[in-house]
Amino acid sequence: MGKNVKLSILGSGLGGKAVGKVFARYGFEVIFHDKNQAVLEALASEGYKVSSDLEGAVRRSNISFICVPPTAITGEFDSSEVEEVYSRIIGISKGDYHLIVFKSMVSPKFVEYLLARYTYGDNSNYGICLNPEFIGSESEEDFEKQPVVIGGFDEKASQTLKSLYEELEQRSFINFGIFVTNSLVAVADSKIYCAYPHPSPNSCIR
Repeated sequence: MGKNVKLSILGSGLGGKAVGKVFARYGFEVIFHDKNQAVLEALASEGYKVSSDLEGAVRRSNISFICVPPTAITGEFDSSEVEEVYSRIIGISKGDYHLIVFKSMVSPKFVEYLLARYTYGDNSNYGICLNPEFIGSESEEDFEKQPVVIGGFDEKASQTLKSLYEELEQRSFINFGIFVTNSLVAVADSKIYCAYPHPSPNSCIR
């Protein structure tokens, strides 16, 4: 992972802030985006880089973490905001390779639906990874204790994200436990998206 890696956090709620602040703490360039201006103002007051313009944040980075949480409506999960963010990213024409990382709690089948609908296969400059958050990862301290599961949709995407976390391990002296797999286990009902349990060492490949 080169020194010029730049990260955008798209959705700067509790989970997004935890992810972005940890990377920023160890010297990575991070820009936070959120629709809530008050959230951005609070982050800016702490000295973090922020942007209310999603396209601008994506263009200023080469890895984007989608941290928008699905919302519960009438007892069902609504991932329309996650879809909106993804569709906007994939519509941005970039000359350099850009990795999109789903920290949002969505199923692999939902991501496959996004890839099919938004013609990911026609845009070789984008890579896609699932990198699920776990229950209890809404603070920096919790995030640092969580294992890292990488479910890439191609080898380049998986290796790019793995290299990022390996660089974070080297800078922080924290052993995250990085598990790389071709795809994450889908939930039983593809219409329900939930937090994944901790991975089993037997089910993933380092």
